[in-house]
Amino acid sequence: MGRYTSCALFEIIMGKRKIIFFAILTLMGFGLLYLNFRGQIKSYFFSKHIILWSEDLIIKPSDFEGKIDNTSNAEISWFQGFYLISTNIKNTEAKAYFHKKKSWIRDTTNFKQEMKLQRLNFDLYEFYARKYNGLIQKMKTDNNTTYKDLKKIGDQLYEEVESIQDSLYASGNVKYEIRKRWRLKLDKELN
Repeated sequence: MGRYTSCALFEIIMGKRKIIFFAILTLMGFGLLYLNFRGQIKSYFFSKHIILWSEDLIIKPSDFEGKIDNTSNAEISWFQGFYLISTNIKNTEAKAYFHKKKSWIRDTTNFKQEMKLQRLNFDLYEFYARKYNGLIQKMKTDNNTTYKDLKKIGDQLYEEVESIQDSLYASGNVKYEIRKRWRLKLDKELN
């Protein structure tokens, strides 16, 4: 009788070990899947809050989903940037995006001029995203290229964009002339 009990106990222990073994194996499998697809997972969650640039896109007031900054005197605030889509260096691509959750409008009744400026900025990011893609194309053939190299170039281009944006908001009438020149240049380059 005692022998039967110890055999049953042994089977119970071995059964629990199998369960633990398969649980660990399953967790490792999910971990490997996550490691392989983490870029796409991040991309999916990020893409829920952005709008990628397109030629015929019109940003609407409903696209401004961010919380209004009550400490700001601005009537409108938008957030745009570059987004690197990649699973490896060889298929990396830069896209210009508008971030809905970081953009807001205080009053939608009189924002036509602001929306023209917003579109000019969005087009400027697309212009630089294309410039970024041209540089990425040249780097793809170098097997020593890293994401750090791509980030460095992106940071340089972002500084250029910021400098241009500063000129678009310059004081006085000079900003209107600068905006007009950039609007003509972007219309030519992006169409």
